[in-house]
Amino acid sequence: MRILVYSPNHLDEWLAETRQHFPEADVQGWPCTPDWQADYALLWKPPAELFQQQNTLKAVFVLGAGVDAQLPLIPDSLPLYRLEDSGMGEQMADYVSHYLLRWFYRYDAYQLQHHWQPGTLDDKARWRVTILGYGAMGSAVAERVRQLGFPVQAWRRQPAGDAAIPVHAGLDALPACLGSTRVLVNLLPLTPETRGLLNQQRLSQLPPDSYLINLARGAHVVDEDLLAALDSGHLAGATLDVFQHEPLPAEHRYWQHPKVNVTPHIGALTPLPDALQQIQQKLGCLLQGLPAGGLVDRHRGY
Repeated sequence: MRILVYSPNHLDEWLAETRQHFPEADVQGWPCTPDWQADYALLWKPPAELFQQQNTLKAVFVLGAGVDAQLPLIPDSLPLYRLEDSGMGEQMADYVSHYLLRWFYRYDAYQLQHHWQPGTLDDKARWRVTILGYGAMGSAVAERVRQLGFPVQAWRRQPAGDAAIPVHAGLDALPACLGSTRVLVNLLPLTPETRGLLNQQRLSQLPPDSYLINLARGAHVVDEDLLAALDSGHLAGATLDVFQHEPLPAEHRYWQHPKVNVTPHIGALTPLPDALQQIQQKLGCLLQGLPAGGLVDRHRGY
């Protein structure tokens, strides 16, 4: 079995880990010699030239959970598999918990006010957390929030099966869902239907003094509308890990805005051993003629 690996920034690390998990396979990085043809590929943001050279691929595994940036690059004829959580759900749960507790207990506000006066403790029941997107990562975040004692609900575009928390579905249910939210956490996949979803209309449906955490994609948020909601005082704050343009330009207002926390797309980094173990399991299923999880529905975009 021949496995091709490509990553624009971390090729050496991915090659070493792939060879460790597939010791009997012939594993090569791209670019490779034209006469070497792979059976399977592990890729992140591959160039078009790769597919012009490699014409015997049976399937492609994306080295991440989000595939919106990968879909235009990978031929429609190839089955495409994405990572499912792979340790990233726990990281996202940590991230959300950190900012949720900072806001709830007003840790930052004390120093900013320069005033030695303990405030009164709010009631967690008044701090409902709403998670947009209820897949593997959304459920991990929801469970952590629930364990912290906060009420939590989720919204998704399509109805879900059994869930441990209330899950609302469809655009008609979104306004009421937003209206009962104190902290909104975006974990949606980016599709044509969800691009720009968090615009002036939707942000205004959040109660005054609410917060936003965006861990999904920058294109879900209309930046001008979010800044306007923060400047007007309607939103109390936002924590943003993803942006329309990355790296975030140095002159962008988010960097200096007193109500915005910026992190450089680190909310859920891909743990190499966990990712390769998952790919190993998926590929094992395919080799046995069994279905493998994480198959991307190109029509839905995830």
